[in-house]
Amino acid sequence: MTINDLTFAQDGYFVHQFEQLKFLQQIKDVCETLCREEFPDSFTSLADYHQLKISAKQHDEFQFKVYKKVNELNLHRQFVEDNIDFFISLFGPDIDLQTFTYLRIARPGAELDNIGMHRDTDYGNSAFEVSLSLPLVDQ
Repeated sequence: MTINDLTFAQDGYFVHQFEQLKFLQQIKDVCETLCREEFPDSFTSLADYHQLKISAKQHDEFQFKVYKKVNELNLHRQFVEDNIDFFISLFGPDIDLQTFTYLRIARPGAELDNIGMHRDTDYGNSAFEVSLSLPLVDQ
């Protein structure tokens, strides 16, 4: 594992390229499949999801549908298991993984999609926990 300690200390985050991406790709595949089912006439790719002409209600309902499916399949747990050496080197052997992953589909220019600044401690998490963001499209 290579982490730029200076970047983490100064910025509070670091970027890591995972070696095992099979289950992350499966999460993306689930999202794309559900998009094709939900918006068969207009969906082209996840990177272009924000260009779909859908209402806020349709977006919210779709996001909840994806959230349920991804958690039903427990793909996030498989992703951690495949990359366990990285996580153990970062956190040690005592790892607590959330039961449900949180899905955020934030579209550019859609203010209501942005939940704004927040602290995970507001949701009951400990200040000693670390959040992991796994984008499915380029940011």
